[in-house]
Amino acid sequence: GEASIELASGHAGEVLLPGTFVDYESSPREYELSVAQTVLRVHTRVADLYNHPMNQVEEQLRLTVEALRERQEHEMVNSRDFGLLHNAAPSQRIHTRSGPPTPDDLD
Repeated sequence: GEASIELASGHAGEVLLPGTFVDYESSPREYELSVAQTVLRVHTRVADLYNHPMNQVEEQLRLTVEALRERQEHEMVNSRDFGLLHNAAPSQRIHTRSGPPTPDDLD
């Protein structure tokens, strides 16, 4: 098993803190960083003419950031290199009763 790590908690004042050694993997799995990026272009006419009642640049930026975050979330779950679905151990996978997953499968 894993070695226990000595901790100190719930004390008052200055006490001597325990020292400990945490073992690590000598050759851990490495993950390459991936990037999600885009360019937002808003013509000045659009920003000037259609700026009321909503700030067009602000809304376009919000939608662009939202799309980037959605892509990041999709990659964290579905990527073949590092996604959770492809790296979960078979014993930790939940199998459906029949067909595609539904909320009832978690009951």
